[in-house]
Amino acid sequence: MNQYHQLTQEERYSISGLRRAGYTQAQIAEHLGRSPSTISREVRRNSTHRDRRYRAQKAHAYALARRRAARRRSWFSADQWQEIELLLRRKWSPEQIS
Repeated sequence: MNQYHQLTQEERYSISGLRRAGYTQAQIAEHLGRSPSTISREVRRNSTHRDRRYRAQKAHAYALARRRAARRRSWFSADQWQEIELLLRRKWSPEQIS
């Protein structure tokens, strides 16, 4: 099974340039060593909302924003974090706190 790697900013610039040069998504995928579905998904998700054009700088910003928004919430409430911080200031070890 292939390991998943997120697209890099350089790959996004390559996609943008190759699309402007008239390459098909399959040709772009072959050039980058990616699956054609990866290129299709990237273009669909990260095209600008206003005019549906793919711009590498905007695409990278959209992808980073989605990555930040997808982070999991903390397992601890704000009160629990305050208690943990208090115990750490009192030089308790993580094992003692847990």
